[in-house]
Amino acid sequence: MKKCIILFSLAVLSSILLLHGCSSSEQPAKPKEQMTGKAEQSMPEGTEAVEQAAQSGSMGEKLFNEHCKKCHRNGGNIINPEKTLYKDALEANNIRTPEDIIRIMRSPGKGMPKYDENKIPDEEARQLGEYILGTFK
Repeated sequence: MKKCIILFSLAVLSSILLLHGCSSSEQPAKPKEQMTGKAEQSMPEGTEAVEQAAQSGSMGEKLFNEHCKKCHRNGGNIINPEKTLYKDALEANNIRTPEDIIRIMRSPGKGMPKYDENKIPDEEARQLGEYILGTFK
């Protein structure tokens, strides 16, 4: 029963995010403190340091904050807690290079908006990929 409730909640949240998109500046529907245990486990301790490191002002960071942060706050994933932006999860999904991240951006899975070349040009997408790989270890 608990599994059904969690799946239903995720389906509702996914629907809301798909209707409103993940690139708005609003806060995520569930604050970090209210996430399921699985999602919290996928975020290593010290994630506050990630947000503090975001003060550098790089293009990749700015793009992340504009397009990705709502769903991938602190490198997590509010849609699919198994697919975070941390190195072990990325490698488990065969994502190791900025080009791999661009491939996902251009042709994402269920629940993630598509970011084509008109939305994020290739060079900027590469910087975003480098930022993700360099930040969420």
